[in-house]
Amino acid sequence: MQKRTKRMGQRRILLALLVLSARTIFTSTFTLGAIETKQRCTTSSTEIHATSRKEFLSQFVVAGSLLIPTAASADITNKVASSAALRKVKICQKKLVAMEDYVLLSDYAAIKDSLRAAPFSDVRKAASTLVRGGEDGPDAEGLQTKYKAFITSIEKMDGTASVALRGRKLSDGEFLAAYSAAVVALADFVALAEEAIKVPLREEPV
Repeated sequence: MQKRTKRMGQRRILLALLVLSARTIFTSTFTLGAIETKQRCTTSSTEIHATSRKEFLSQFVVAGSLLIPTAASADITNKVASSAALRKVKICQKKLVAMEDYVLLSDYAAIKDSLRAAPFSDVRKAASTLVRGGEDGPDAEGLQTKYKAFITSIEKMDGTASVALRGRKLSDGEFLAAYSAAVVALADFVALAEEAIKVPLREEPV
């Protein structure tokens, strides 16, 4: 009887140990599974967030590139405008050279009229466009200097013609000197502007 009772007690202890072991294994498995599931969810959420953020930023960059003019596009615009402006200034140059007959005849009225009519009426605007187009190039300072020299010489030529028309007697060669200075100044400006236009466009970093 005592042996039977002892065996039953041992069985109960063994059963209790088995139940405890089973609970421990279940709890561990559940905990590990929950952790793994949480990690998978976190990783998936992180990946989705990273992907969404990447897509958003890429869309933002694309949209920005469409709305904000780049340096390259600005350069192209300046090149096109400068080419058109140079053609206008060259027409003025030919017109100025052709005014030599008026100078030799001392026809000051015709000279003043020519300086106020096309193409000279737009020469300042065209020349300024060339100066702006070369602002980022190696000839920027030179263009500014030669532009000012040209404008100064034209103004002096016009002013000399004005005082002659008002009756002041000019010294020999005075007006011819003013005219020659204007021709040379414009030729210098045109020559440098042509070189400035040849400067290649800046390349955008890849």
